[in-house]
Parts: sequence; structure tokens; C-alpha cells
Amino acid sequence: MYKPIKLFSFILLVASLSLGSNLSESISLKVKVIGRVAEEKPRLMPPDTVSLKGDIPPLDLSGELLEPPKTIEEPPIDIPKEGGGCGEPKDKTYYIAGLKHYVEGNLKRAESRFLDVLSLQSSAFVPQSEYMLGLIYSKTNREEEALKFFQSSCSAQHPFKQAACESMYALEFKLKGEPVETEEPELWGRVYEIKTSSGIKAPYCEGVVFVNYCRYVQDFAEGRVNEDYRESTELRKAIVLMNSGDLGGAKSILRRYSKPLSPYREEALYYLGVIALKEGRKEEAYKLASLLEVSNSNYAQHLFLMLSQEDVLFSKVAYEVTGSKEALRSAGVHSYNRGDYRLAYAELTKAGEYLIAAYAAIKEGDYQRAYESLQKVEKRDQGYYTWLLETLYWLGKDGEMEKVLSEIKDKYPKLYKEYKGWLAFRKENWMEAYRLFDDPYHRALALFNAGKYPEVLKVISEAKDLKSRLLKAKAAISLGNGSLAREFLTDQSGEEIYLTGMSFFIEGKYQEAINYFNKLLENKEYKSRALLRIADSYYNLGEYERAKELYKEILTFYADSPEALDATLALAQIELQKPTKDLERLVRDFESKFPGSPMITDLKYQLAGMYIKENRREEARSILEELLEKENYRAKALIRLAQIEEDPKKKEDLLKEAILKGRGEDKEKATGMLMSLYLEKKEFEKLADFLSTGDFDDRKKALSIYLSENIEKAIKLFDELIKENPSDQELRDKAMELYNKTKGRKYLTIAKDSQNPKVRARALYLLGLIQKKTDKNKALEYFVEVVLSAEGIQPYYNRSILEAVDILLSMNARKDASCLLAKLDSRYLTKKDIKKVNILKNKLPKCEVKK
Repeated sequence: MYKPIKLFSFILLVASLSLGSNLSESISLKVKVIGRVAEEKPRLMPPDTVSLKGDIPPLDLSGELLEPPKTIEEPPIDIPKEGGGCGEPKDKTYYIAGLKHYVEGNLKRAESRFLDVLSLQSSAFVPQSEYMLGLIYSKTNREEEALKFFQSSCSAQHPFKQAACESMYALEFKLKGEPVETEEPELWGRVYEIKTSSGIKAPYCEGVVFVNYCRYVQDFAEGRVNEDYRESTELRKAIVLMNSGDLGGAKSILRRYSKPLSPYREEALYYLGVIALKEGRKEEAYKLASLLEVSNSNYAQHLFLMLSQEDVLFSKVAYEVTGSKEALRSAGVHSYNRGDYRLAYAELTKAGEYLIAAYAAIKEGDYQRAYESLQKVEKRDQGYYTWLLETLYWLGKDGEMEKVLSEIKDKYPKLYKEYKGWLAFRKENWMEAYRLFDDPYHRALALFNAGKYPEVLKVISEAKDLKSRLLKAKAAISLGNGSLAREFLTDQSGEEIYLTGMSFFIEGKYQEAINYFNKLLENKEYKSRALLRIADSYYNLGEYERAKELYKEILTFYADSPEALDATLALAQIELQKPTKDLERLVRDFESKFPGSPMITDLKYQLAGMYIKENRREEARSILEELLEKENYRAKALIRLAQIEEDPKKKEDLLKEAILKGRGEDKEKATGMLMSLYLEKKEFEKLADFLSTGDFDDRKKALSIYLSENIEKAIKLFDELIKENPSDQELRDKAMELYNKTKGRKYLTIAKDSQNPKVRARALYLLGLIQKKTDKNKALEYFVEVVLSAEGIQPYYNRSILEAVDILLSMNARKDASCLLAKLDSRYLTKKDIKKVNILKNKLPKCEVKK
């Protein structure tokens, strides 16, 4: 019985924890879970429905119903007493006579006397005479002239000023259809507010001239019927009843006024349509709106707009009738709410509803269209920035995302931190993301991807929601603790059942795992994954033929799934364990059955590897040259072609191209092979020249070679590298090697910051020796730094103490020198040093440290 050396190693994937996207190394027959669980950012999804009701409220037509005064109301008119003697002023005589005639009902003679007063332009009785003339003219159907008299009278101070002003307001309302804007008296301010839809509030009637009209306005505001203004107050009462929910009471009034030639028929029809909508009688509302089209298109269009909120058909009708963007918005919202996102996007875009249009695009997964819509949004609030950042994230527009984040950093700090965290998350800076996130689940997610599984379990230890339980289960599985994973799982969802199966799988309890995976064979979402896991389980149970049949079933029914790739590679790997014609047949059959499948490439690549092992070089070469056309396999093919190439120059060229085209392991492998080739030929500088054209790490390798082969190139390359990354520790160590070659002091300055204790100690010691000639204080600093930071690093530790003691003695700091001398490690002193130390100890005072 054969024993494969390689089988499968599987990597846990995002939401499904699907194991294995590529074959890599394993050391036993059992499938091992390796690597980390790669969780992605949860997608932020727009709401499933968008609010529509209440966007278009009914019109308040109360202002259309409020009538102007039917009569000009007057204050009591008192006739002044005449003087007892002769010589009464003429203007006063005319004015009193006019009042008497007016009270007696002789309007013509009264008019004559008041006009006589006006002819005396300097008379003090002109304003009140103008008021009286206004009353006379309004009673004799000369209202335009009456209005002029009231306007003039209102502008002066006299006993009838308020009456004149109120009469002016009343007549302006009657003649022009719109009241005058005023605050005093309150009655007329309320009239203006009602008429202009600024609010409906009953006025106070104390002190007003138009008392009867004021009581009408009070009744109107409160929804009471006023007999003098029955039609308008009954219609107003109907509105009040409707708004309070008494639709039946409102209808009984409105129906009486909905007949042809009835006063306020249009208003009555409109409100009957509103009530029909409130009662769900859309067809009747539609009929009433159509009826109003002839007599009042404004009312009709508003009813159509309200109808547009009810369903998509009426919204389209409303748009055809009104051409209103509101109707088109309603159509778009209806389409969105029923899941027709493509149509919703078109309608909402046309309606100018760009934010909801972006929702529709995101629902379809089209972030580019969402981005285009969001560029047109005018109201840029926190909600807008949330969706813009979400869209930019999934489009991979990191640069633009950074600009947006800088805009909102101070305005929306919480949103800034969240998406700054997701940027770090995408770049796999897991711990930076962890520090930026506030949401515990997101923090756990970052820790999860950082491989800190115990911390994941702590951060969301109390969370009971499904996504947190799944994440805890995956963390437990990643820790190899299947029983802990099962504590977080139920059988309520496909993913939980799948993870439970995986929890048994990692424990080697393959039969229990199979039992759970079998439960998913009727689940469309998980069936292919479950089949793959069952096949893996049978393999590990030693039932190879049964496993092979399941792998073949996956290939037959799920050819384009990720599991099909795993199954194909599994079959190929099984075949590769014993070189037979089976793999050749597998490749041939698969290519004929699935000619467009991307898995053919990998199968052929593995077949070429088998041919190389069997020394069938030309057959291998034929496949590999074909694979050179596949971008993802070009580097791999170049490496294998180099393996079978005998001409050193061609081998070199193949490996060079593989390094340029390859990434990751492919690049490393090609680089290693090229280095071996150069080393075999002892072409060390040539190898360094090639590496010096590569990335930062390649150039550091080149530097190491130049240090022994070409010091001038080493100096030049070192200067370039240290400028790029001054804190690179390897370069700081290389600086000491450069000092050894050049004695350049600048290299010691770099090397003294090395984390290698010996390099650091030596650099500081040598800097101290150099500085001792010109600046003893600075030299002392270097030597003392060695003493403080490099204890045990010999010989530099002892030498630095001795040099520092010499300097201290030259400064007459004898006690300090004595204390420093006490730190020497006598094990590493030469005989000469011991003699010197003994002499010094005899001469120096005893070291005393103050407590």
C-alpha cells in the first residue's frame, strides 16, 4: 500500500471556512488545517425598503376657503355737540352736518358735507371725513374709491383710525383676493396667516371693529359652522374632521359640496380623493383626480402625486400626467422596494434621487454606478459620506478614500475612525485596524486575521448574535479546539452545520464530520463544499476509491466552483503519488470535457512536473512552453524550463525573466536558483549586479556580495539603501563591515544605532577613541554609553571602562573613576590591564555611593 508524501493542506476561507484553494505541503495522510482564517469586511447594505408614505402630505386648502368680510362693519358713531355761539369753524360745521346726515341715512347729503371738509385741506377733520366717505362709497358700490379713502384715513391719527385701517384690510381682501400682511389688530394678522397657509389660529375679538367677521374667523379656525359664512365654515369643518380621523363625518359634508355648481366643489372633490386614498380606495381617488383635471389641474396633479405613493402603476400614471419628479421618485421607490433595482436605478436617477439610486446600484453589487450617482448628491451629510466611503472601499479607490477621510476627520470623527480602520484592514495592518475600530465585532475580526485567536474569544466573549458566534467558532477551529467551537454553534443555519462538521474534522473524527456534512447535501449553498469535505474525510479514513468518486462528482456537477479546483487537484495529487498514465488520462479527459476551464492550466502544470520527475523532458518542455502564454503561470513555467535547461546562458535568461515576472514564492525560488547558478560558476559580482536591480531586499543581498567583491560598488549601493530606509537594522550592521573596509567614520555613526549589541558596542567604542583626540567630553559619553548598555560585550565593555577612567582622571574626577573601575569584569582583563588596574585602585579613593 502506497503512502503519499504530499496530500492536501487547506486554508480556511472567509464566510464558509472552505478549506483549501491550492495544494501545498503536508506531512501526513490527515488533512491539516493551517494558516489563518481570512475574514473580509462585512458589506454595509442599504435598507431593503425606502420610506414613501408621508413624503407627499395632503394640501391644506383652508386658505382657499377663508372668505373676506361680506360687509364693512362700523364702530358706534357719536355726533359731537355744536358750540353755543356764533363763529363755529366751518370745517367742524360741515363734519357734524355730514355725520347727522349719515346717521339719518341721507348718504348723498352726507357725502356732500364730507367732501366740503376735504375741500378745506388744512382741516383737522379730513382723516375722519375720509373714513366716513369710505363707508358711504362702500355702501353705494363704489368700493375702489372707498378703498382709497380708507387707505388715506388709516395713515393719520384720529378717532376712527382703527376702524379705517380694519376697513382698508377688509376691502383689500375683498377686491384683491389676498389680505394685507399685518400684526395689528391680531384679527387681520390671523387672516393673513390662514390665507397664506402660515398657520391656523383663532384670533381674540376684544377691541376689534369687525366683531362679526372676527367671530367668523374664530369659528373657521376651530372648525365650527358660522351661519353667516356657512359654506366656507362647513368645508373647514370637514377638513378638521378628516385630520382628526373622522373620515365619515368629513365625507358627509364634502359630498354635499361635490355636486356641479356647488360652491367650493373643487376643494370638496380634492378632499374626497384624499379620503379615498386614506381608506385604500385607489381607483376612486384616481377617478376624482381625473375629474379635477378639467377644472383645477393643480389639485388634480397633487392627487396624482399622492396616488403615486400607492403602487408602481399609479406612480407611472402620475408621472405621465404631471411630469413631476416626485411621481417619478415614487415609481423608483416602488421599484426599489419590490427588488427591481435596475429599473429603480434608472427612475431614481432621472428623478434626481441620486442617493437612493446609489442604494439600488449597491443592491445589485454595482459599486461603480453607485459611485457615479453619489458624485451628484447635493446634501452631503453623514449618511452620504458613509455610503461614499463604503463604495470607495469596494472599488479599491484608496487614494480618494484618504482624501474624503481627511475632509470628515473633525466633522464625523467616529465615521473617520471606522473607515480609516477598514483601510488598514484591507492593507492587512490588522493591529492598526484593531486600534481604530470601536465596534467589538470589527475589533475581533481584525484580531482574527492577525491570528490572535484567544484574544478574539475575549473581545466578543459576551456576544450572542449569529455573526459573533460564527467568528468565535472559527477562532476555536483555528486553535484546533473543536469541542470549544461546538459550544458556539447550533444546527439552525447551513454555516453552523458546516462549521460543526469542520470541528469534528479537525479532531480527526471523520465519521462524525461526515454525518454533519451529509445534512448539507440538500442545501444548494453548501452542497459542493460538503461534498468536498466528505471526500476529504473518506480519504483520511483510508477509503480512497470512495473519495475519488466524490471528487469526480464535484468535477461533473460543480465544474466552475472553487471546490472543483480542490477536487481536481486532489485527484491529480493522488495520481502524482504513483507515476502512471492515470494523470495523463485525467488531463486528457478533463480538457475534452471542460475545454474552457481554468483548472486545465494547473493540471497541465502538475503533469509537466510528473514528466520532469520521469525525465521525459521534451514532453514537459512542450507543456511548459504552452503555459508561458498563461500570465499567472508564466513564472512557474519559466522556473521549470530552467530546471530542465542544460545551456547555462539560457538557464540564466529563463531565471532572470522568472524573477521579473514572478511574485512571492516563485520569485524567491527563481532568485535562489539563479544565485546557485552564479555560485557554481563563481560569478559572484555578476550575481550582485543582477540583485542590485531588484527590490530592497534583493539589493541588500547584492550589498553583502559587493562587500567582498567590489568595495566601490558596495559604498555606492549602501548610500542608496540607507537613504531609502535609515532605520533598517541589517544595513546598520553592514555599516560596521564598511567601516572595516574604509575606516569611514560615518559608518560608525550609523552602526552605533544597531540592535546587535556587539556591533553597537564596537561602534560606540571606536567613536570614543576617535573623539578622544579632539573632544574628551564627547568621547566620555560614548565610553559611558557602552558601559551602560553593553555589559558582558567583551572586549569593548572593559576597554570602554579603562578609556573612560583615563578621561575622568584627566578631569580630576577621581571618585567617579574609582566607581567606574569597579565595574570591570576581571575575567577578560589582560595581564597588562590587571597591573594597570591594581595601580589605579591603590591610588584612587574608595567608591562610595550615597543612599
